[in-house]
Amino acid sequence: MTIQAAYIDDEEPLLDVAKAFLEDEGDLQVDVFGVVWDAFSALNQRAYDVIVCDYQMPEMDGLQVLRVLRENGSHVPFILFTGKGREEVAIEALNLGADRYIQKGGDPKAQFTELKHAVVQLHERIKVESELQESNRELEVLYQATRELVGEHDLQQMGQTIFKAISSAIPADTMIISSFDGKSKLVHTEAAWQGGKSVEASLFPEKGLEEEGHGIQSLVIRSGNPLIVPDYQALLRASRSGHRPDAPIGQQETVQEDIAEQSGSAIIVPMKRDGHVIGVLSVMSNQKTVFTERHLRFLEPLAGSAAAAISLSRMHHEALVRLDRREQAEHQRGLMKSMLDSCEHGMMVWRLAYETEDFLPVLWNPAAVRLLFGREGEAFTNLKDCSRSLNLDLNGLAIEANRTLNKVEVLAVREGTPEHQLIEISLVPLDVEHVGLRIVPK
Repeated sequence: MTIQAAYIDDEEPLLDVAKAFLEDEGDLQVDVFGVVWDAFSALNQRAYDVIVCDYQMPEMDGLQVLRVLRENGSHVPFILFTGKGREEVAIEALNLGADRYIQKGGDPKAQFTELKHAVVQLHERIKVESELQESNRELEVLYQATRELVGEHDLQQMGQTIFKAISSAIPADTMIISSFDGKSKLVHTEAAWQGGKSVEASLFPEKGLEEEGHGIQSLVIRSGNPLIVPDYQALLRASRSGHRPDAPIGQQETVQEDIAEQSGSAIIVPMKRDGHVIGVLSVMSNQKTVFTERHLRFLEPLAGSAAAAISLSRMHHEALVRLDRREQAEHQRGLMKSMLDSCEHGMMVWRLAYETEDFLPVLWNPAAVRLLFGREGEAFTNLKDCSRSLNLDLNGLAIEANRTLNKVEVLAVREGTPEHQLIEISLVPLDVEHVGLRIVPK
């Protein structure tokens, strides 16, 4: 990249010599100014990487030029190039914000070689410092975004946090966060932002994973590798498979189509959890060839934080659903227990244990225990205990009622008592895994 330098000196013969020496290898482009006011006008109209200025000039000296620049907010690197060798001049120049002080004199080739070396070195130093400052700023943005994502369970708020981080570091017009279900092979939009505004995620219907070699998002999901797309439209055309790549299932494609048509370049980064792709973070610009490896290095850890936040959000939602179901089940259990306890007949509820294909007791009333065992407070763990006292395969009958969804009625004699009490048992399927028993003495 060519360094743009401004050279200010009232000695006209030196201007052409300086320009020739500094530009001889093609790595510098030098604009020379013999009048300070012309230099100020040019500095207001274009950006320079370095300014070289003589000290003693008729309109104002080099220190005054430096003072004006700094007071007006210019931080362009400044080299004072002067024939005056007084120490106080050098000290004042450095105090005012000059970056280098080089004394004229001696062999012109040697002094301009030194000046050129100083210009290149100063530009490289400023460039490294600028990149370091930018890296530190990006790290701060990533740190702040990660802090905000931790513990956040609202996907819309997550999207806002991520887009805010992206827009502060990357020239992006659009961001889409999509989740991927490895079982169903469907891609679902979780959050979308365009032109600084949120776009309703429901406007992006679910879409299926494209076949091998097709679909831009699908390429990233299958490979697990990020993709920088300098010309989005060209890749869009190349990846078509008879319909628009990554096209939603169904007809509601307006928003998806509009974004695709407006995008000039993009970065698509996989979001991974435990080594598996669970979604993609897509960032688009309306301009071509916008994104760089630096932008990718910023997005990859952000995509990792987004993946972690979305996974935790799902776990939190699932935990809330399970808790709600458990509370509802406990409430229903309490109501049913109260109802059973108040019933004079024996009542029981059994649940199918899929691992053993046996029915296990869930609820029962004292009357059921008394009628089955002939005494109060008898403990049992499954229907086989009851079956032994009745010489009856209740577990098989419960399985039959559950399988046929029909009520099963039997008469049984409870042995072990003098009168060998006769009881009637009705087994009624309640749902796919529960059977109710009604026990009535005859």
